Amino acid sequence: MTRIAIADESGIQAGNKVYGIGAFVMPAQSHAKLDQHLRGRLAERNITHELKWSDTPSRPYIEFACEGVELLLNCGARYYSIIVEKATYRNWHQDREEAFYQTYQLLASHIAKSGDDAFELRIDERSDRYDKRADVVRIITNYATAKRQGTADLLDVKMIDSKVSVILQLADMLTGAITADSHRYLTGDAPLSPAKGELIKRFAGLVGWDRLCYDTLPNPMFNIWHFPIEFRARPRTLRVRPPGERLTA
Repeated sequence: MTRIAIADESGIQAGNKVYGIGAFVMPAQSHAKLDQHLRGRLAERNITHELKWSDTPSRPYIEFACEGVELLLNCGARYYSIIVEKATYRNWHQDREEAFYQTYQLLASHIAKSGDDAFELRIDERSDRYDKRADVVRIITNYATAKRQGTADLLDVKMIDSKVSVILQLADMLTGAITADSHRYLTGDAPLSPAKGELIKRFAGLVGWDRLCYDTLPNPMFNIWHFPIEFRARPRTLRVRPPGERLTA
């Protein structure tokens, strides 16, 4: 059974102490149904504009984002993210584009190790100096995982327009929230709109947390990986609630 991984990034711009890449991963056979259902919910809420963490979300956007992320987690989608502290990531200070895609490859390799089923990776469109970045991610990921037992092949990497994928938009919202709260933790007083503060708190509540600046031990549901190693367990490493606990909490 093929899997689909849909990913987006947040915090690349100057001024942020961290950046993040996050992906929802699900069986290919359930992807179209989930996306169709989410589009129906968007229509019911009269939401016509793309969801973006960089915007200031209104009440309908907040409610849909929370509903959508919870739906994905409850329907078997898994979330994987890598949150990178720029100050301790040496490659970031040499070539930012190259460093960014190196961490994309690390995340893709982690997804490959998380299941036996081959997967396709769909990422948000970017303007890069080198236009073959997607191919390089596929080639290097497969090379890095080829000799490890229990790893899956990365079949393809495609750049897609975020407007055509509600799931990618939700990946943007959740990854943006994690990145923003991690930046806030490192600065201590980074300004944040009340709407975004609410989203962080409500997303965190889905896994039994008070905020999103933590990292996790590997688990089959919701993963935050702080990178590089100097950023691990800052401020803490926490377990996440399994889906049954989350539904009854």
